[in-house]
Amino acid sequence: MSFNTDRQSIEQFFVDNFTESLRFEGHDYPNELPPFIGVIVDPTERLNNTLGNTQQIDGSIIVRVFTNRSDGTKAVLDLCDQIATKIDNMVIDGVVTYAVGAPVDLETEDLYLAKEISIPYYS
Repeated sequence: MSFNTDRQSIEQFFVDNFTESLRFEGHDYPNELPPFIGVIVDPTERLNNTLGNTQQIDGSIIVRVFTNRSDGTKAVLDLCDQIATKIDNMVIDGVVTYAVGAPVDLETEDLYLAKEISIPYYS
């Protein structure tokens, strides 16, 4: 499978395939599961990674999964694992890598970065 390199198409792909299906899948506590926000970063965009180093992202899409609850880390990590598994089954000759990130402040003190997923894709 290959992704269209158009950013809007990539974002729409995630909305269509993951947002709702992953929200409560496999959890016994849907009312307590923190919401998450997946942020797609352009493949060529320079970004500050969770270790504070700036790196060039080539041939990958970065998906960041957040929770707005400090006690929701496990749920978000579970969601990330589900995303990684589903993507890994769809990307041809691709390896999905993901790393745990430290809590970050994105304009709200209670927003925590739980995990970051790098998805190889082919134009």
